[in-house]
Amino acid sequence: MKVGPRSQRQTNQLCIGIEKLQWVTNVKYLDVVFKSGNTFKVDTGYIKRKFYTSCNGILALCKSVDEFVKLSLVKSYCLSLLSYCIGALDVTGQQLRELAVCWNDCFRRIFGFKRHESVRLLQFYCNELPFEFMHDLFKWKFFGRHSMLNASNRCFIYYVIKRCDDVKLREKYDFASSARDKHSAIFEYFRLSVS
Repeated sequence: MKVGPRSQRQTNQLCIGIEKLQWVTNVKYLDVVFKSGNTFKVDTGYIKRKFYTSCNGILALCKSVDEFVKLSLVKSYCLSLLSYCIGALDVTGQQLRELAVCWNDCFRRIFGFKRHESVRLLQFYCNELPFEFMHDLFKWKFFGRHSMLNASNRCFIYYVIKRCDDVKLREKYDFASSARDKHSAIFEYFRLSVS
């Protein structure tokens, strides 16, 4: 797989001994698919397909079940597919919106909303964060966990994920007090945005 500004150029074939290696456009590593291109990209299409498949499978089997039971099942079995290592990945704004649509579609299907209707208020009253806020929470937790790493690994992580850091998240969610937890700070920000 080739990544970088010269990724589109024709290159010589790589060989190991007499075996010729084929160039690929996608690589799957730890169940995350990376795409070749000018920059290192994550294939969110693969994530969305897994989420919708799982969500449709669960919702097809529990048609006569209460909506909150359906939501609980989807949260337990499907949300992890959508949010798997999302805090450590550098996804674009467009990719984040696409993943948020998946989470919103789940609410629409469970509660009978139309595609053009917003589910933000519904998510608030269900005590659930929209996916954009969940992404910030996962990113924030990832930065918190990596602070225990040694200095060289920490520098590498800050180099890879340069757009979002702990300071920006603390400022955005007004998180100065150590008494509040991160989830509460983000949910309070969400509550203020809804009202």
